Amino acid sequence: MRDKLTNPLNPFAFVAILSVGADLYHSASSHELPWIAALRTILAVPFLVFCFRNSPLAWLVSLLSVLPIFPLYLAGEYFFAPTRFPSTRVLAICMALYAGCIIYMFAVRERYRAYLHDRQFPPL
Repeated sequence: MRDKLTNPLNPFAFVAILSVGADLYHSASSHELPWIAALRTILAVPFLVFCFRNSPLAWLVSLLSVLPIFPLYLAGEYFFAPTRFPSTRVLAICMALYAGCIIYMFAVRERYRAYLHDRQFPPL
C-alpha cells in the first residue's frame, strides 16, 4: 500500500511545463514563434489542464500530444530544409527514444488508472 499518492503523469507534466516555458522564452527573446513551438504549446496546454484536474482523459491527451510531434518535426525538417536533415544515426537514436517514450506512456496507463481509483475511493 502506498502512503502517499503521486500522479504518474507528473514527469510528463514537468516536461510539458519546461517545453512551454522554453518556447515562451524563445518567442520573447527572438520575436518569432516557430511552427513546432506553436504546436508543442497548443498540445501541452490541454494536457496540463487535464493533468492538474486529475481527469481520466489526461493520459489519452498526453499520448495524443506526444504522437504527432516527432513525425511532424521530421516532415517539416525534410521538406523545408532538406540540406539540414539529420544523419541516419541521429535519426535512428531519435526514433528509438520516440518509440521508448510511446511504450512508456502505455506502461503508465495502468498506474494512472490505479491512481485515479485510489483518489476516488481512498483506503480506510
